[in-house]
Amino acid sequence: MPVLQHPWFFGGLIIFAAGCSLQITVTLLARVPRNKVLQGVDALRFGIWTSAIAAALAMGAFTWSYLGIPRTVVGQGYYEYLFWGGGHVLQFTHTLLKLVAWIWLAQVTGATVRLAPRTVLILFGLALASAATVWRSPGSWSMAA
Repeated sequence: MPVLQHPWFFGGLIIFAAGCSLQITVTLLARVPRNKVLQGVDALRFGIWTSAIAAALAMGAFTWSYLGIPRTVVGQGYYEYLFWGGGHVLQFTHTLLKLVAWIWLAQVTGATVRLAPRTVLILFGLALASAATVWRSPGSWSMAA
């Protein structure tokens, strides 16, 4: 993530993070579908819910990184450590939302979606499990040379 070392940039970043955190909270408080007869819209709602969990993991990783970075790290290295782990988890959030959008667009355009809603639920769950495995302690993150 490119960082401009300016107070206005940091202020905007904090406001953006607060807005994202609020949206994550609202989404996680929404009811997860628990119907015996699962329909396509329920699978899409579950996909949105799993993306919110992945986003919450990313926010947690950003916070954990911020609290765990030694004060001796300065400059560009500081921001690489700060955004490295959470940025990778955030990619899962974007991928989950992209899949939700593709399935929804396929349905509204009349394309035949050959996946059963339960299968879609399982795939979203697997993607979330993958995101959870990426989230680890800042000391175990290795950065590309």
